[in-house]
Amino acid sequence: MLKIVRYISLALLLVSSCDVEPSQQGSRHVAIVDLHSLARDRSQPITSDIYVEGYVVAVDQLFRELEYAIVIDDGSAGVELKIDCRDIGAKIPMFSYVRLNCSGLSIGREGRHVVLGAYPEGEYVVDRLPESEMFNYLQGPNLDMGAPCPYRLTISELSTVSLLSYVHVNHLRVVDEDQGKAWCEPLTDAPNSYRTTLRHFTDGVDTLAIITAAGCSYAQESVPDGEFSTAGILEWRDGDYALRISGHQIAPVY
Repeated sequence: MLKIVRYISLALLLVSSCDVEPSQQGSRHVAIVDLHSLARDRSQPITSDIYVEGYVVAVDQLFRELEYAIVIDDGSAGVELKIDCRDIGAKIPMFSYVRLNCSGLSIGREGRHVVLGAYPEGEYVVDRLPESEMFNYLQGPNLDMGAPCPYRLTISELSTVSLLSYVHVNHLRVVDEDQGKAWCEPLTDAPNSYRTTLRHFTDGVDTLAIITAAGCSYAQESVPDGEFSTAGILEWRDGDYALRISGHQIAPVY
C-alpha cells in the first residue's frame, strides 16, 4: 500500500507541475524508467527534446556518500547524473525537487546502473558535466515539495524496485563476521585512508550488503551493534543488490 501511495503522490505531483508550467518549446516529459530504454549502448547522446522530474535522493554533500553525482528518483526509477562539482549538495540539496532537461546529455550504463553526463572523451561511460553547465540542464532546486517517501521494503522485496530507487529497510542487524568493524576497511599502507567496502546485514531471514564509499565522512565509524533501520539508493554490486545509505539515515530500532 505504501508503494502504491508513493506512486500516486508522485504521479499527481508531476501532472500538477505540467498543468502549471507548460512544456518549454515543445519538450516532452518522460518517466525515468522510460529514459532507461535509451541506455542501450556504452554511451548514447540524447537528441530528443525530453526532460525528467523527481527528487534528489542521493548527493555528494556533507557525508560524501556519493562522489561527483546526484541521483534523481521520480517514483518509477532512479538515474545518476555525473557532475564535476565537489560540493554539489550546497547547490542542489538532498530531497530537493528538480527538472532535468536531457537533450544534449549522454546516457549509458555502468554495470546495471543508468547514468547521465557529458559525452565521454575517454574510457568512461559518460564524463562529468562541467559545474559551469549544470544549470543549463537542471531547473530548481525546489525545496517546497517536502521530502520524498522511500519504498519501505524487506530485503526479499528489493527485487521489485528499479536500481537507483530510494528505499527504506528496517530491522537490520550486522552479521557475525562484520560485527565490531568500521563501515570501511582501512588501507594498511595509507594512514587515515580507507577503501570502499561492503558490510553485510540481516533481517533475520535474508542478507543485504551496504556499500560505503572510501571518502565517506563516517567511514571509520563502527557499524551499529544493535537493530537499526536505514534508507538510501538501491545498487547492484558483486552480483546482488546492495544499499548505499544517503544522508547518513541510520536509526536504532527499540
